[in-house]
Amino acid sequence: MTRSLPAAPPTSSLPSLPARLVEEIRQNVSDDVKKMGTGILTPDVDTLLDWRISQAFRDMRDVVQYREYYHEKQELPVQEENDYINARSYQFRYAALSAPFEPRAPASDKEEACRLALLIFWFSNYQVTAPDSALNRTLTAQLKTALQSSDLKGLWGPHFDLLTWVLMLGAFISAGQRERPWFVLNLAKVSKVLRLRGWDELREMLLKFYYLDRIYAKGMRDIWDEASLLAEGLD
Repeated sequence: MTRSLPAAPPTSSLPSLPARLVEEIRQNVSDDVKKMGTGILTPDVDTLLDWRISQAFRDMRDVVQYREYYHEKQELPVQEENDYINARSYQFRYAALSAPFEPRAPASDKEEACRLALLIFWFSNYQVTAPDSALNRTLTAQLKTALQSSDLKGLWGPHFDLLTWVLMLGAFISAGQRERPWFVLNLAKVSKVLRLRGWDELREMLLKFYYLDRIYAKGMRDIWDEASLLAEGLD
């Protein structure tokens, strides 16, 4: 996303969250949040990503579930634990942001788009930016380029659902930008292959990746309505 290596991540006085809290979160977050990551944190998708990107997705799941747990309870976390979570969130963002500077080839043609999708999800959740902000424009342009460099003609088969999630994030963050119709058109193509029958079915798919109703429901449902109409006219 940037052309310079990000600053090294901070450390925390806690080596990890208390085991009892980790278990409490796993047991008591909403059923929707429990599904987070189950569609991407798999051995199959791991082969598409460098291990550092896979780990960043795992760390992001843990951080988001922690935050959603306290959001649902409407309580403030213990400061020491919150400091640990903030440090961990910086660490996985550092891993994602520094990946382009690693002296290695990508694990697959899909890795870069997935890396950018991770960042888009995070920034859409926790940073308030205008639709035409420099951050959104940069992420939009980079994601489109990454997708064009991937097997877009084959719609990432057999990973059609993974592409659907990435395209939904692209359409979401590109609101008001000239690239948005491109994301919606490709979403229409892959939704036709998947034979998605409505928003509820698509939402269930998105929940297995990274999706929160309170952030995305309105915008992504509108995207789906547009894409589904386009899909009807595709051969």
